[in-house]
Amino acid sequence: GTLTINSGAEIITTSGGPIFLNFIDASMIIDGKLTINNTAYNQGTVTVNGELESHHIYINFDTFVNNGKVTAQGNQYSNSGVFTNNGEFVCLTTMSSQDVFNQFGIYSGNEDFNLDDFVNQGTVAPGTDDDEIGLLTFNVAYIENGTYSVDIAGDAGEGVSGGNDLIDVNSSTTTI
Repeated sequence: GTLTINSGAEIITTSGGPIFLNFIDASMIIDGKLTINNTAYNQGTVTVNGELESHHIYINFDTFVNNGKVTAQGNQYSNSGVFTNNGEFVCLTTMSSQDVFNQFGIYSGNEDFNLDDFVNQGTVAPGTDDDEIGLLTFNVAYIENGTYSVDIAGDAGEGVSGGNDLIDVNSSTTTI
């Protein structure tokens, strides 16, 4: 089945501990707004077209697609599934001076990433579909210890149709 939070609707949880969203062979679509204290997504598909606010975000599932706005207020983020970011991913640090996104799965999309550190130990693949040319911009320290998957469609340039994928890092880059 599918759990849908419709546009204009808002759900706020006040639990002191983490909330585990398990969608085995199911999905959740957020067109409205969901605010959760601590969140762990496990299995299934989560699509954010509206807004998701959470303290920490642990993404250990099949697919997470952000087409809206995800706001995190802590300093722990991880991905071991497929995370496609075509929206806004914002961190409001409240617990630490440094925010780290540990990436163990597949990170793709065409938008900016704005935390302190992005650690890739999986696969980074600009674009949203296989063979789609994409541009991912990291306004953070980018630490590479995984795979950069590049599509080359022609010589039209970087990050444009008929060209090639591009990762643009506007900070330091480290390869481990």
